Parts: sequence; C-alpha cells; structure tokens
Amino acid sequence: MDGPARVSDHKTIFETPAVYELMHIAFALTDTGKYSGTLNIYYNVVDTSTSYYKQVINHFSAHKNHPLIIHLNKHLDKSLMHYLYNLQKAYNSGLVGNKIKRDFYFPFFQRLLHSSKSVSRNLMEDFAQKSDFKSFYENHRVGDQQALEDAKGKLNMPAVESWLSAEFPADYDTFRIVISPLMNATHFTKRFRFKGNKTSIMWVKDGLGYNQALYSQTQIAGLYTGLVFTEIDHNYVNKVSDTYKKDISRIMGDNNRANWIKADGDGKYYSNGYKIFNEYMTHAAYLVYTGTIYSKGDQLLLEQSRIKLMEERRGYWQFEKFYKELNRLYQTRKQGETITQLYPKMLDWCSRQNGE
Repeated sequence: MDGPARVSDHKTIFETPAVYELMHIAFALTDTGKYSGTLNIYYNVVDTSTSYYKQVINHFSAHKNHPLIIHLNKHLDKSLMHYLYNLQKAYNSGLVGNKIKRDFYFPFFQRLLHSSKSVSRNLMEDFAQKSDFKSFYENHRVGDQQALEDAKGKLNMPAVESWLSAEFPADYDTFRIVISPLMNATHFTKRFRFKGNKTSIMWVKDGLGYNQALYSQTQIAGLYTGLVFTEIDHNYVNKVSDTYKKDISRIMGDNNRANWIKADGDGKYYSNGYKIFNEYMTHAAYLVYTGTIYSKGDQLLLEQSRIKLMEERRGYWQFEKFYKELNRLYQTRKQGETITQLYPKMLDWCSRQNGE
C-alpha cells in the first residue's frame, strides 16, 4: 500500500486515511434504527445516496455480524459521541501491510480519551483482514484522490486561511481536512498544539453531491466552502468568544435561551449560551467572508441557503438578523477594524434583542 489518498495545498492536507475509512464502512454496517432523541443516528452520519455506499454494502454486508459491528452497535446505544471517539481513534491508526498500528497525530490525553471510549485495534484489524478491506480501499484510491482534488479546488484554503488570520487572533501551522465519501451531516473539528505544531483538524464530507443542473460551479464552490468553513472558523471564533464567555453565556443562555434557539432544533445539542453564540458567529462569519469574493447573485443564493439551514432546519431563529447586523458592522467598520474588534458591538446588539 502506498499510503493514504492525500493532496496538499499550502498549509492544508486533504486526506482519506485507510483505517479512518474502514471505521466509516463499519458504521455503515451498524443498525439503521438507532436514535439519539428524535435524531436517527445512522442516516445522520452515513450518506446512503451514493453509488459508493452501494458498493460498500455489496462488498461488506456479509460481515454485519462481525464483533466489530456488534461492539459499535453497543457503543451507539450509549451515546452518539461514541461515533466521534471511534472515528478519531481510527484516524489515529495506520494500516501497515495487514496490520493496524497506532499512530501519533494527537497529544497523549486525547489519544487516551479516544482509546478508553472506543473499540480495540485488534477488532478493526480482524475486520479488515476478514473483509479484504485492503483491496477495496486500493480499488477506490483513484476516486478518493479525485474527490480530494475536487475539495481542494472548491475550498481555496489559502484564501480562507488568510481571511480568518486577518480577522481573528489565531493562526495554525497545519490544517488537516479529513474526508470520507460515506460521511453525511455529522462534521466535527479539533485543535491542539502537539510537538510544537499548532494543528486544526476537520472531519467533513466531500463536495461531489451537489446538483450541477441547479447550481453553477461557483455556487457549488461557495456552498461547499460553507460546509468546511464553519468547522474551520470555530478554531478562530471560539478563541475570541472565550474572552467574553461570561457575558455570552448570559446573553444567549439561561432565561434568554428561547430568544435565540428553538427547543426542537439544535438546542438539545448546544447546551449553553456560549455554544449557541459560537454557532451564530461561525455561520455569520462564513457569509461575511463569501461576500468578499463572490458576485452579488451568488452571494444572495449563499445567504438564502445558509439562512434557511440555520433558521428552519436548526432552529437558530434570529440568524438572519444576527448575520445582517454583523455584515452591517463589517461593511461600515473603521480602517483596520476586524471582526474580533466588532465583538463588543455585536454583544450589545444581542443584549438589545433580549430587551436589555
């Protein structure tokens, strides 16, 4: 094996690592009827709409009763978080010949957390060997590589990095964008310093599923950028929000919570005002960014799409107002003023929406 599918762009590595993809395949074999509250776990985390998914099921379905799958089903009975723990442990593993070995992408305590809440590498290795995972992965290497090149072209990470670094007091030595063709709506990010390297890792889906008859190529690029950008900029936004955490927690939490998020939306996953504010800010910042590089027509489509996502699907029912206020402040800012410096004005505006 020649190593994982991987491409680079400046400070960013796009990759589909072998054992990480093995874990996605294992999740695709778990029970489809598991729920976290009203959320169906399976269809939220596994994209069943692609020909790749059908190929996975055809190749691996005979192994649905393997101990690895049985253990994963038990993990998902406990918490959706076990999906994330197992994926991160798999990401921190490498396929060497027919053996699965521990890798060292994360600091020690993160590795310890993943290991304590996930399946063993021996189970992963046994599943890989009995299902002939290696040949399946190698047979799809060209497609994986093309998907990574496509993501690289759509995202233009050097431009994203430059804008975020100018607007927020954070910078990273390395970005890793980890892509699986099986991932659906559950995306997540980690940031840490390890061996002197400040790293941000994002686990997301690819950019191949957009309707080219409905959207232009630039619109598709903008829509996909939103999917990844709103993971990346948590690494910047959260750092500034930490400075105002007490005020933010009061403004969007406790008695004010219902002013900002519907109980039947994302509220059950974002437990306090600090987390709710960061969702507002990361998605609003994405639209401010796209407004600097896309045409007015494309920007309008991106705005409408994001507002619909945030308000109708996720329940952040004041998102349009929040974004428009941030954008107004950004467009009328003083020379050299950044989004970081606009935080006090945004928090004052948020307080006024609460009637304060």
